[in-house]
Amino acid sequence: MFISFVFTNYAYAQSPPACEHWPKTMALMGMKNAGIVDLDKINEDKTKVVLLAYQALPNGLFKEIYDITYFSNDGKLVFEVITSSESSYEECSMSDVTTFLISRHIE
Repeated sequence: MFISFVFTNYAYAQSPPACEHWPKTMALMGMKNAGIVDLDKINEDKTKVVLLAYQALPNGLFKEIYDITYFSNDGKLVFEVITSSESSYEECSMSDVTTFLISRHIE
């Protein structure tokens, strides 16, 4: 009888918690507070959130990097941000959300 064991680091095998709402909301509030956007002109249902990367950290935390695109009520792109924040399975807001406003795309 042959028995094989595979040892892996469980933290790296885990997927991050589904916490896209925290950076999505905090980035939007940051843009509002900076005078960049009027919330009445944002269609939150059309907001596109993409998890670009994540890293398992000690103590059950995850560093998450999102690309978030906000659209107006008429479907036009309003602005795009990259966010960085930490989350856990117990709490999405384990850190502040750092927001980077993308001013333009260079092809």
